[in-house]
Amino acid sequence: MKLNRGFSNVYDLLIETGIGDGYLKPLPGAGVLTGDLKKCMMDFLDELPANYLDDSVAHKLVIGNALFAVGNYESAAELYQSISKEFPTNSESCFNLALCMSRIQKPNLALILLKGLALERPSFCEIYYQLAKLYDLMGEYNEALDNYVATLDLSPAHVPAIFNLGLLLSKLERHAEAVEKFNYVLSLRPGLANAHVNRGVSLEELGNCDLAMKDYTMALAIDPFNENALFNRGRINYQQGRFEAAKSDYSDFLRLSPNDPEAFNNRGLVFDSLGDEKSAIRDYDGALLISPRFCDALNNKGVALESSGDLNGALKLYLDAIAANPSYSAAYFNAAKIYVDRMELVSAEDYLDKAIALNRDHLAEAIGDEQLGWLIDVQGLKYRTEGW
Repeated sequence: MKLNRGFSNVYDLLIETGIGDGYLKPLPGAGVLTGDLKKCMMDFLDELPANYLDDSVAHKLVIGNALFAVGNYESAAELYQSISKEFPTNSESCFNLALCMSRIQKPNLALILLKGLALERPSFCEIYYQLAKLYDLMGEYNEALDNYVATLDLSPAHVPAIFNLGLLLSKLERHAEAVEKFNYVLSLRPGLANAHVNRGVSLEELGNCDLAMKDYTMALAIDPFNENALFNRGRINYQQGRFEAAKSDYSDFLRLSPNDPEAFNNRGLVFDSLGDEKSAIRDYDGALLISPRFCDALNNKGVALESSGDLNGALKLYLDAIAANPSYSAAYFNAAKIYVDRMELVSAEDYLDKAIALNRDHLAEAIGDEQLGWLIDVQGLKYRTEGW
């Protein structure tokens, strides 16, 4: 049979992009192809006559893979199922169908297919890699760890598996092990910006902010538009008192991601530290425009208003923060200070009690605060100062 030109184009693009004409090799993300490549593949598929599919398994696999590549997982699944129904031992269709089931939010069906395939092809590392990702997604972390290890036993330089294992170890707060995995990834792929970012996160958790900063800066040298690197570097710059640098990082981040309330809130804190109260309040308002119940921004704007002498406005914001999150201890603490200033001592005592009950660290802060220290003395409040 003479190949249709459209089919030849589909096949060539699958090979060119590395997706393959048999076992799928999908790239990370919800789909495989994006932008012009996706449009090109869709155009090629449109060129195929409606009755083009014949009984050839090879043809069905190619077209199924092309449909998967443009995100049409349901149609791809139908093709793979038709192959598996006629040829139950066809491992390519089984594996590809499992990937479709994963993408259309049917992880249990994907697991059944992959576990069955693992019995038939125990040396195919990609089966264990896909199993690991599914278990990870489902929160079954021990099974995920076992399958990442099984992948690497068969293919020690499998970069995606090493990278994802590092992410999982970080999620499990096994940060020293995570750093080792990202070290290995970077020995194999030195230009992988996100490996630097995620190694930086684990280094931060281990208390090594200087090395983390180097990783975030290296990530940005590789990828100047890496949002996570900008955000994380901004946070460390703020924590270490480099406020102008922090402002620059958060501003660059917001140019890339202008609807992130946390970045607006954090840059507001930076402006506060620089003494630019007006800009700080503008940023807190920016955060609240995106997320009106964002308790950090409510509380921080309250602090800024309190500093400017608007105690009534500040108190309203503290109470709004409490309404948004009844466990937000800082807002109780700040409200207590304003109630002392207004000589509403019963309310002040009530809010201080709640702050300390939620966060014991507020006790030492209250004792050292002029207003709340006076409240504790004058009301004869008794708090145990030893640990819980």
